[in-house]
Amino acid sequence: MNLKSLPLVVKSHGIAAMAFALSFFLEAYEIHLPLLSIKAQHPSLMLNEFAFIGLLFAGAGTLTFASYEIFLIPKFLKTLEIGSSFRKRAKSIFTIYHIVWCIAVTILVLLPSASPAAYINIFVMYGFTFWGLISK
Repeated sequence: MNLKSLPLVVKSHGIAAMAFALSFFLEAYEIHLPLLSIKAQHPSLMLNEFAFIGLLFAGAGTLTFASYEIFLIPKFLKTLEIGSSFRKRAKSIFTIYHIVWCIAVTILVLLPSASPAAYINIFVMYGFTFWGLISK
C-alpha cells in the first residue's frame, strides 16, 4: 500500500468524515459522543431547535460527500495517470478545501468556550492537509 497515493488519502478522508457525519446526526438528537461532538468541544454552547435542523443538514451533506470520497472518487482517480492535469487539479481542490477549513477550525479552537477536545479537529484538518500535499 502506497501511503502517498491520492486515492488512499481521499478514501481515508471519507472514512474520517463518516465519523463526523454520525456525530452530527447523534448530536441532533442530543446524544453526545465524547471528543467528537460539538457539545464535547464547546460545552457552553446552547443547542436549540435551529441547531437540530442545522445538525441534520450538516450530517446529510457530510454523509453524502463522504460516500463519494469512499466509493466513487478513489476509483476514478485510480484510472488517471499520476501526472495528469485532472489528478493535479483534484489534489489542488482537496488541499485548498483543507486549508480553508484549517483556518476555520483554528478560529473555533481559539474561542473561549472551546475545550481541549476541540484540538482533535486541528489534528484531523492539518493532518489531511499535509497528507494531501505530499500525495501523488
